[in-house]
Amino acid sequence: MNKETLTWRTFGNVKAYCLDDDALFFLDLKLTPSEWLMQHGTRLKSDKNKISFLVQGPDKRVFFVKQFRTNRIWHKLRYMASTDQAFRLFKTSRALSFAGLPVPFPLAVIIDFKTFKRSEYFISEAFTDCVTLEDKIKKTDHKSIFKEIMPNMANLLADMHSSGFYHGDMKWNNILIHPEDSYKIYLTDLDSVGYLKDKRDKRYAMDISRFCISLYESLYNTDYVTRFIQIYSDVAQRDPQTVAEHMRPYHNKRAAKHKLTKQIDIPDIIIKT
Repeated sequence: MNKETLTWRTFGNVKAYCLDDDALFFLDLKLTPSEWLMQHGTRLKSDKNKISFLVQGPDKRVFFVKQFRTNRIWHKLRYMASTDQAFRLFKTSRALSFAGLPVPFPLAVIIDFKTFKRSEYFISEAFTDCVTLEDKIKKTDHKSIFKEIMPNMANLLADMHSSGFYHGDMKWNNILIHPEDSYKIYLTDLDSVGYLKDKRDKRYAMDISRFCISLYESLYNTDYVTRFIQIYSDVAQRDPQTVAEHMRPYHNKRAAKHKLTKQIDIPDIIIKT
């Protein structure tokens, strides 16, 4: 799939590519995308040039919507020569879904040219029956964590990396899990997803490092970090010492940032031979 083969539809000042007409139902209400979000959306979070919403749709369906605003000069310059942010996220999400990875399926991309600032919207299905992995861990005893959740996460990360992708922001708030079924795990916030060149590409370790930072911040036990690296290494058929070596630059950079912003000392990675 590439941008040239897609069919875009134009509705006044709104340009849309849609895989599910329900995602454009606000047009039947004669609302702009921003009016639709204001009247029917619940804001989840706001981050620099992005705002995330849950929006009630027809037949009690709920959509996840991410709005990208190019109102700052550096944002405009950054994306001027590349694909639109919302469309890039759409393509990435679809590629991950086609690879069999558990991500919210993308439904539509919308570009609103009416406003001077121009806004882009990415719409996908929403997993409203799930909680973040961070919240799930708080209510799970440590024995169950390493009996059920961590092996499932190791399998998921190994599947993603073997499929040629890295996530780029594998913190626990970006991982959704069903509160009653530890096998139902979904990856969200896919803006930073990229493609691995081959198995020698060390960027896979960025995901393991970020995941283990959250693991330590939640359980404050270096042995748990070591155990997860070993579980992942077994699943991915990698040497745990090599995985730890590849993780270390990402780990040290993130640990220094967390010490500065959160006053949390995150120990170095140690894999015993």
